[in-house]
Amino acid sequence: MNQNRPQMVTIDSDAITHLLEFCQANQLTKFCLVADRNTYPVLGAAVEDALRQQNFDLKKVVFTNAEVVADAQHILRVLVEMDQQARTFIAVGSGTITDISRFVSHRTGNHFIAMPTAPSVDGFASIGAPLIIGGVKTTIVAHAPIAIFADLTVLAAAPRAMIAAGFGDMLGKITSIADWRLGRLLWNEPYDEAIAQRTLQAAQLCVDHVAEIGAGTPQGIQILMEALIESGYCMLDFGSSRPASGAEHHYSH
Repeated sequence: MNQNRPQMVTIDSDAITHLLEFCQANQLTKFCLVADRNTYPVLGAAVEDALRQQNFDLKKVVFTNAEVVADAQHILRVLVEMDQQARTFIAVGSGTITDISRFVSHRTGNHFIAMPTAPSVDGFASIGAPLIIGGVKTTIVAHAPIAIFADLTVLAAAPRAMIAAGFGDMLGKITSIADWRLGRLLWNEPYDEAIAQRTLQAAQLCVDHVAEIGAGTPQGIQILMEALIESGYCMLDFGSSRPASGAEHHYSH
């Protein structure tokens, strides 16, 4: 198993309980919570209340602007709120909040915990942080979270567009693996068939359960979230985003 994998991953309706147990077991007492105006009310506020009830030392950054992007402005906002204390970042949100927290925690020498609020991307478990640099989306190597605590109730209540985005992300693996195989044949790119098969199996599982995912059932959302995390593991285990990112990602970026 890749040593960079999260130490603990849960997908159920007890995310906050798991968070508290993990923090207590690992003697984590200082935190910086990062959320936005959408993710704070659906999960961030409850996370904050739970941490404060334990008398933990907590700072928080809640972005209130309409569109939050992983760029220099938002990264600086988090850095400004930080102090010189070692703090575990808690990213309460989807891809953008996670990537901001991933980058800032890495560059400040801290760990971070991911608490996804939508099954929208496969990057929760990965080491890459796609950032907007000079108007161009560029993936910067950072680190994976030390834990992922996904609340199934919150995930199932996410906007349908974000659930569809996660499903689309998994469908993209079908073409990304084809691109990867072409890269191996034409340019002798590094390739791993076992990881390619794992990625395709995760994508196929989503295809097989498209009706449940589309309906937003707990079973469907759990399958989608597990597939997204597995795709992130494949990137971690291979050491780059190649198993999960092909031409379709270049178009989207």
